[in-house]
Amino acid sequence: MNYKFYNDFEMLYLIKEGNELAYNIMFLKYEKYIWKIVLESYPYNSKNEDLVQEGRIVLHNCILGYNSYMNVSFFSYFTICLKRKIYREIKKPYYDGYLSLNEE
Repeated sequence: MNYKFYNDFEMLYLIKEGNELAYNIMFLKYEKYIWKIVLESYPYNSKNEDLVQEGRIVLHNCILGYNSYMNVSFFSYFTICLKRKIYREIKKPYYDGYLSLNEE
């Protein structure tokens, strides 16, 4: 099934109306994109599954929190949120180690 033909604006409207099928279509549509961003950001890691799961959570939050009156598309909004979360998760061990070294 080619998910490119589904309009994000229409899918988000249907999701707000309570349509579960539209919700599932949005997840299937953006699943490969989440994997793409994760593998571009951190290609050689055993935490890729965890990062993809974080990406799914970000997608869920973006679907629920997207405001159609913003002057940005859902794709752009989701991309910014996803990259921010993934980069934060990648850098978290470095910051945690840095903070624990400075506390001593």
